[in-house]
Amino acid sequence: MNRIIIGLLAILFSFDGLAQHNSSNASKVHMVSFKTQFIQIKDAFNYDLVFSGPNLVAAYSFSKNTNKDLIRFSPEIAFGGVFNKGAGFAWRFKPIDLYYGRKLSSKPFTIGAYLATDYQWQQYSELQGGRLFWFSTIEVGPKIEYVLPYQSGLLNFSFSNSLAGFSSRPEPSTESYYYDFSFSEFISVANQNLSFGSFNRAQFEMTLEPNSWKRLSIAYSFEYFTYTQETRLSFISHSLNFNWKI
Repeated sequence: MNRIIIGLLAILFSFDGLAQHNSSNASKVHMVSFKTQFIQIKDAFNYDLVFSGPNLVAAYSFSKNTNKDLIRFSPEIAFGGVFNKGAGFAWRFKPIDLYYGRKLSSKPFTIGAYLATDYQWQQYSELQGGRLFWFSTIEVGPKIEYVLPYQSGLLNFSFSNSLAGFSSRPEPSTESYYYDFSFSEFISVANQNLSFGSFNRAQFEMTLEPNSWKRLSIAYSFEYFTYTQETRLSFISHSLNFNWKI
């Protein structure tokens, strides 16, 4: 695990170094976001039932933009309820979501790669007692962004797809209960039994930035992923994002 963390830090520093050569012409933007999200989770651990419900997400983003490069760091945290046979709870934490893109000369495209750590926990007290479920990934993949002038503003489109990384899921025979865990153990269990592989995660986002709104923008995001090993899981989300530049 220590080697993975050291590797992530090395990638973070190398991404930042790629944008340093043009830093004198860089524009820097800090942004906070509030997202209303609808999620669906289907988990083989939970009898393959589809639980659906609302999620509330708080996010922060820092971007450094030059005439050749774009680097963006976007952590977020989320909490919500999911329902089917009874009610459940879902937590999500993305401490690292880093994108480095290279702009194509005279084209509105930015093409690059992202690195993300994603932790998700679920608990279905009415169906599974106090058992804790989780799905976590450390992943990399390609990402493309496209900017289109629209009336008096801009439309931004982005698409990313995971390529490879590490994932963690509970062991099929493990009987773990959420009320046995301290905060640090929530993190440690989501990093245990990490296995390497490729993932089927895709994310699309469309952002509208009207000039008349100045600091405010609004976006729609769609995310889908599926985990196809023994303990199958699929996740879908639709979100409406309100972004404020600070």
